Amino acid sequence: MVFRLSSANRFTFPSLARRAGSLVLLAAMLLPACGDPPVVPSPLPRALGDVRGVIAVFEGLRTLPQEVGIYGLWITSTDAAGFLGTFNINESGQTVDRYGNLIERFTTYDVNLAKALSVVVSVELFNSNPEAPSGNIILQGPFSEGVAQMSVPVPNAIESATGTYRVQTPTDGPDTNEASGIWAIDAEGNPTLDLPEATAGYVYEHFIYIDGREIIMGRFNVADELDTINAYDDDLFPPPEVPGDDFLRNEPGGLDFPTNLGGSRLIVTLEPRVLDSITPSQLVVFEAFLPLGLVGGETITMTNLTANFPTGTVTQF
Repeated sequence: MVFRLSSANRFTFPSLARRAGSLVLLAAMLLPACGDPPVVPSPLPRALGDVRGVIAVFEGLRTLPQEVGIYGLWITSTDAAGFLGTFNINESGQTVDRYGNLIERFTTYDVNLAKALSVVVSVELFNSNPEAPSGNIILQGPFSEGVAQMSVPVPNAIESATGTYRVQTPTDGPDTNEASGIWAIDAEGNPTLDLPEATAGYVYEHFIYIDGREIIMGRFNVADELDTINAYDDDLFPPPEVPGDDFLRNEPGGLDFPTNLGGSRLIVTLEPRVLDSITPSQLVVFEAFLPLGLVGGETITMTNLTANFPTGTVTQF
């Protein structure tokens, strides 16, 4: 029998010998010496400095509706910011693409991951093709030995923030519809939200759910300033210079003002200053449920929920 080698599959014994020698050398590098514990080698591409992608794992990150946007994964390096792609989180908490297909890893040949400094998760418009991260940054973290632990870029010490609201209606005078308003103030008129000042990327916003109906109460940066919405107040007296609302007029359809806020849910969130939606973000700082049978003057203590903020881990491979 005669073997004929075409130019496409021709090889030479010297090249075969070189390959065999390389394999023997590699095996010798990976095998431990007698009596030594087994060696767990680093992945070869990383050992050679040829890092081509990352594996991203998220905890507590919520699904984004299409009208809100889609997540973007970015790498910052000594060269520039590089885009690794978009993703979402499905109902099972898995990382998926915009079509719902599972993403096991993000691979790139355009970004030099060996020079990566940090990783950023942004919220982008669903059908956009971004060239840089939007100002809506939900997670970020620096790389250390190829691993980045990500967290929400929140104001300092927000995890220890506390606060209360008081049930009252200051804009229509004393002892009038007192169970139909809620303000971040005490009986002496002092602000009662112990919150750090908002950041350049995020602003505080509070919402109340009356009979299940979500009502936006407005945004604020610090605890001793009026929020941005006071559409439901009366105009007999000026409102106090703190976040809050009286619900006395201009009620949305399906509600009647004045009302009794007993049974309502009150939350304070961190909202992005750009690419924000009208619905509350997933970053709920405070929450409280108002008891039934309110008469006015009750103090409502808020529960800090920042321990539930999303986190993530990104590992180079």
